[in-house]
Amino acid sequence: YFGAFPQGNGHAAGDGEAFKGGGPPHLPRLEDGESHNGPRVSPLSTALLVKNPQGALVRLDGDLKPHPEERSLDIVSVKDGTAVLCACLAEESSQAGEAAGGAAGSIRIETKAKSIPIAVLDTRSAVFPEGGRPPPREQRRVVLHRVSGEDDTGVGPPCAWVAQAARGKFHVHYLVGDPGVALTVHMAGPRHIDYVVDAQSNVVAKAEPLQPSKDGPAAAASLWVKAGVDLALISCVAIAAQKLAE
Repeated sequence: YFGAFPQGNGHAAGDGEAFKGGGPPHLPRLEDGESHNGPRVSPLSTALLVKNPQGALVRLDGDLKPHPEERSLDIVSVKDGTAVLCACLAEESSQAGEAAGGAAGSIRIETKAKSIPIAVLDTRSAVFPEGGRPPPREQRRVVLHRVSGEDDTGVGPPCAWVAQAARGKFHVHYLVGDPGVALTVHMAGPRHIDYVVDAQSNVVAKAEPLQPSKDGPAAAASLWVKAGVDLALISCVAIAAQKLAE
């Protein structure tokens, strides 16, 4: 159903330094943006590629708020209800997060079965206090980091960032290969994706409403992810879109 493929460490000067201090993260360009088989399919160190030719259906097991949160959220396969990935949110206490060896204002994405780290999302420039006013739209972004270290538990260099391009639309900018907009995310509402297209305008993910069950109403809409696309990356983008909601 899914296959994990390492895509190179991509270590750059200053790995992990983006989480130090309170300012916006520095976004260097990484130089290993292409694989031996053509353009890389994901900026992440390890891509969780969809192997099923028909694609995969997944859903977030709940909604996130654009405010600091301390919780976990599963990304679930609709086919069998198995949790594929887990998002571990540690956004509320900077001192607590750093004391625990993590990063403040971050969301760690890892596999559910073996807790293998996949990516870290820096949400400091996206979230705002509940009841407060969101920062100006042009200042808000979520930065995706690779993982680093021998056991991949450290925060690696930034590899992509997500920001609102217009109302109801986000751009995903890669920092690998040719820098620029790699994905465009069209929203169906404040927090839910309608569809995602790549730089060639190919649909790589789209919302699929679930059918009502005999036991009650339909669950939240799922997200279809195209074969060959990195499920972990699309999950990161879906989470970033909810964190950037107004």
